[in-house]
Amino acid sequence: MDWNQVEFEKACERFRMRYPDFKSFEDPGEGYLQEERRYKIELIGLYRERVQPHALEDAEEFMGKYIGILGSNQNLISHFSVTKLKNLPPDKRVKFGELLQGVLRQSQSTENVANSLAEYTAGVSSINTSDNKSISASTMRAFVSLLLMLDQPDRYIYFTFRYWQEAGKTLARDQLVYRGVPISNEEFLRCNKFVAQVRRALDGAGLRPKDMVDVQSFLYVIVQPAWDQANFDVECEKFRNRYEGFIDFKNSGELYADTVRNFKDELIEIYNKELVPMLDNNGSDFFSKYHEILERKLDAQRPEKWEGWRVHLADKIPDHKQEQFGELLQNLLSECVSDDDLVSDKKLSKAFDRYGQESSELLGNEDRMPSIVRVSATLLLMLARPDEFMHAIFAVWNSAGKCLRGEPLIKPNAVVCGKIVLSCQQLANDVWDALEDEGFRPRDMIDVQSFFWSIHNPEGMPQKTDGTPKPSAVEILKHIQAEGMRIGEVTLKRYITSLDTRGFLILAGPSGTGKTWLTQLYATAVGARHQLVPVAPNWAANEDLLGYFNPIEGEFHATTFLQFVDQAAEQWDKRGSDAQEFHLV
Repeated sequence: MDWNQVEFEKACERFRMRYPDFKSFEDPGEGYLQEERRYKIELIGLYRERVQPHALEDAEEFMGKYIGILGSNQNLISHFSVTKLKNLPPDKRVKFGELLQGVLRQSQSTENVANSLAEYTAGVSSINTSDNKSISASTMRAFVSLLLMLDQPDRYIYFTFRYWQEAGKTLARDQLVYRGVPISNEEFLRCNKFVAQVRRALDGAGLRPKDMVDVQSFLYVIVQPAWDQANFDVECEKFRNRYEGFIDFKNSGELYADTVRNFKDELIEIYNKELVPMLDNNGSDFFSKYHEILERKLDAQRPEKWEGWRVHLADKIPDHKQEQFGELLQNLLSECVSDDDLVSDKKLSKAFDRYGQESSELLGNEDRMPSIVRVSATLLLMLARPDEFMHAIFAVWNSAGKCLRGEPLIKPNAVVCGKIVLSCQQLANDVWDALEDEGFRPRDMIDVQSFFWSIHNPEGMPQKTDGTPKPSAVEILKHIQAEGMRIGEVTLKRYITSLDTRGFLILAGPSGTGKTWLTQLYATAVGARHQLVPVAPNWAANEDLLGYFNPIEGEFHATTFLQFVDQAAEQWDKRGSDAQEFHLV
């Protein structure tokens, strides 16, 4: 492997900057422990206590205990995957356990583990039934590699596609893993060789990892920008609610197809039928046909409020420059669309840098030309290879970037370049994997972009009654922290998005943890009024709530209790409140 020492040193610097009190993995500081290490160590402890004693005994008991500890920790294995395995028929679940045990028996030798993976993969593939086809390649990889890491954290590492691939490209100029296929013996050995190299480099840099948990944390941090899992979970829920009947992208329901998918499929069909035969024509004919296809009214209905096409703006390109611009698009297409393999990030970046520079020289950067140039190119690539490429729409990408990464990805009217395209592609790949983990299973980048589009165009979001804009999450956080409350940004965002999407929020927890205080501070931060209804611990004394409390069993009736919430909120409205939210603490 071609080790990239320069990128490694940059990665070490980024790691140290992320955790200011970090010195080395032997003296990691609280920030690192909180974010990267502690929950993994807790899971390893659970494994050793509950699973390892049964690891090579009864397969059914072993599998039940393994799934049990994963179900209590959603950081490494998705809830969807765990639930699917729980719902396997008993004989299939036992078979899965036996296959995992077979790999464990070979765990003292890396080469033996690698050879046992072929049998494991074939066995898991045979387990899939008509109602459990979601035991996907990524699930196969996750369950076996996580088991090995929990069993021997000093030797093995947990294989997750979205940062293994990027880590390999960054540090070893090699694609270590491949999307959509289970881990193979060759891939396993290649990754282990790479990990050993990373560990030696970390030792040489004075970071001294204690085990593979530390090595994996390093790889995760250097390639993965901050990922807002709380916001992503909320967006997934909104997406499902938006398209009635939607199960996943492979069984999406008619409303999703009609609203988002059909017109893109139709456009791709027209592209292959009418534009592909013109790839070798002169640039003017090619561009004219491309523009005509985009302007054409399709049989499928384009989503309402769809933004970013800029089709009509292409008329701004002078006639005498259309031939040259068409040739630039043809050259980009020939460089980025390969019949035999994926285009490397390096090649894609260079192609867009050259395309951006030449198109800027040809057309200038005024009158929205950068937007026309970016949309024309990225949409063309998506039509040519919808499995690989993403259509980079400014508003959608910035909305998705801010929601999931905390930062916009494209500057206003920015000239298209390789950096912009790669940042969008990376987020698209990360979201693809995250959607698969949630059980959505996107078919191509069209499905991923449809998810982005829904984030950008939320429906049913509450608005303040006085018409003034609601403060941003950062502004709200500053207000709350200025009042002396210590609360993390992710936790506050989850609180805000839950209120925005649900309409009300029930907070639970011991007395004195700040539930009432948070409600009061949030209301003042957004300029809303609030009403506090005492519920616990003396809520049965409240006459309004007495009918919903069972003093014998010491519990309340959830259905009728929620009816009370609705009634209380309705009474609050009748009193003329301009409160944006109704809080129940």
